[in-house]
Amino acid sequence: MFTEGDPRNVSVDPEKGTFKMLPSGQHRLRVEALGFSSETKQVDVKDGQTEELDFVMVREETLSYHGYEDMQQMLTDLAKEYPKITKFYSIGETVNFRRLWVLEISKTPGTHRPGQPEVKFVGNLHGNEVVGRELLLAFIDHLCSSYGYDDDVTKLIDTTRIHILPSLNPDGATCSTEGTCEGDTCRGNSNNVDLNTNFPSGGKNVSSAPLQPETQAIMGWMADHPFVLSVSLFAGHLVATYPYDRPSKLGSDQPSLTPDDDVFQNLAAAYANRHPTMHLGSSSPCPGEAFPDGITNGAKMDSHQGSMQDYNYNAQSCMEIAVWVSCCKYPFSSELDQLWRDNRESLMDMLRQVHTGVKGFVRTKDGTAVPGASITVGGRGSVVVTATDGDYWRLLAPGEYVIRADMEGYEQGERKVIVTEGDAKEVDFVLSKKYQIFGMSPIIIIIATAVSMAAIVCTAVVICRMCRTPAYSYSKLGTSEYGDSILMNRLKKDASQKSLLKDNEYHDDLSGSEDDTIYWKR
Repeated sequence: MFTEGDPRNVSVDPEKGTFKMLPSGQHRLRVEALGFSSETKQVDVKDGQTEELDFVMVREETLSYHGYEDMQQMLTDLAKEYPKITKFYSIGETVNFRRLWVLEISKTPGTHRPGQPEVKFVGNLHGNEVVGRELLLAFIDHLCSSYGYDDDVTKLIDTTRIHILPSLNPDGATCSTEGTCEGDTCRGNSNNVDLNTNFPSGGKNVSSAPLQPETQAIMGWMADHPFVLSVSLFAGHLVATYPYDRPSKLGSDQPSLTPDDDVFQNLAAAYANRHPTMHLGSSSPCPGEAFPDGITNGAKMDSHQGSMQDYNYNAQSCMEIAVWVSCCKYPFSSELDQLWRDNRESLMDMLRQVHTGVKGFVRTKDGTAVPGASITVGGRGSVVVTATDGDYWRLLAPGEYVIRADMEGYEQGERKVIVTEGDAKEVDFVLSKKYQIFGMSPIIIIIATAVSMAAIVCTAVVICRMCRTPAYSYSKLGTSEYGDSILMNRLKKDASQKSLLKDNEYHDDLSGSEDDTIYWKR
């Protein structure tokens, strides 16, 4: 039992009932029970009096399939009924011009709150796997109707920005037939393209078809939001898969693992363990299936290029698991209630998982946010980029990590972190600006200056040596060489000093040497 405005709930014994203290005034109380319709009543509490209030619960089959127009109307009605926590919007159109509708659920719909992670759920990628669409519609209704009554739901909506796209392939769903459990009829969109093989890989289109309108729409959606976690729903098996879907080598059916394989396995196991039968593995209700613990690597199960979960991880640093929620691709509507009960707690737990790992802000010393900074974890492949407010989230398994924050023009930040189970560890970075001269680092300027000065000094030395070369050339003259006795006599008379021989000749004494030197100007 819930009281409007009070997120705490009270369990009610169906035979003995319950007693709840309330202050004087009017109150709205609601009772919920699994498999029964909820009922809400209003009571006027007076001082000193006890009011008796009985509820009559009706068991009913609440879920049925929605056509495209029915789905559109349901989402419109929910947005009108819960305007404070919802935003109804479209991310694009299909080949046949059907709008791709999303319902956002958060405390501040339409606005990204600093420090608030964003998560998305996507259903009905394959047109003939319609059950995922109905589970997400039930999930939306559960979240909206429980807000303000259920403390767990209220807390998750208050702290998480949730985006739900019930149907990515409404064109394919339109031509599908209820009760069809196998086969690929209407699997693709109106161009007969399997949307889960149509996403780029490594910046290249690996599909045999060009990018479809639905693919382009969801790629643009991912680029516009800092999604941390994503869950896509399929049918035809009962298992939670994780990337990569692409084969490790051509033709291989071996596991193809990401650097974050431990994180992905934890996410897949979290979904499977909350499901009453998925985690049983070899005891799966689906005939002929044996997935240990109800999880498997995508490539090992069915390797293919261009999957959405591979694109999420490689291109957007968003971690996505793909969950097959039913053995039958399009089960009869009579099975929907049980399928919803089987998957409800698993879907709820995905909202809790987005709050694990590490989170924080990247700012400058004066507190200014640094958007677009790269957050890297040693030994991991995915690089997370900070959002507009400098906030980031990084899902990690428990362990010890070295986390770095990089931004052009700033010194690198580095932290050693121990991640534990439970709520995300807060790891903030304060970056200092790099000092630059003419757009270059001071170190580069100093090195360049030193090299230039060394070049100048070397040049100066060479020039000085050239300038110091004697302005006089000389030649030795001796009697044996020239036989000029008159000249030699003149030189001997002047042996003690340098004397002018002619207008342009000079003589130096060489300590009585027979060979004297005569200098002359050039």
